[in-house]
Amino acid sequence: MRADRPIRRRLGRRGFTVVEVLVASAIMSLLLVCTVSMLVAAMRAVDDDIAQVSADTNAAGALQWMVMWVREAQKIYIYDSGPSSGHRLCVILPETVGDHYDRAESDTANPMNFYLSD
Repeated sequence: MRADRPIRRRLGRRGFTVVEVLVASAIMSLLLVCTVSMLVAAMRAVDDDIAQVSADTNAAGALQWMVMWVREAQKIYIYDSGPSSGHRLCVILPETVGDHYDRAESDTANPMNFYLSD
């Protein structure tokens, strides 16, 4: 009669077996790994997009400065340095007196050089 009591107690208890807990933990771990890997991939994509936007913005700003200097230039020279060196754009601005240009004189001492690379 004593042997029946432990069996009845076990049948009446509620809970999960060790195998059920292990299977549930394994499934949750897989879901967590998948979620984290998707999050990391999304973060990398955002970082790449931010870097591309920053590079595009910097290039646009540099081109705006070049356009301004070419418009203000008194003389513009294009040199062909050869196939290994590429081309060079030399912009000579007017002489500056204080904060203003003296358009009668060229500032040949400080030419602006732009290089074309492949």
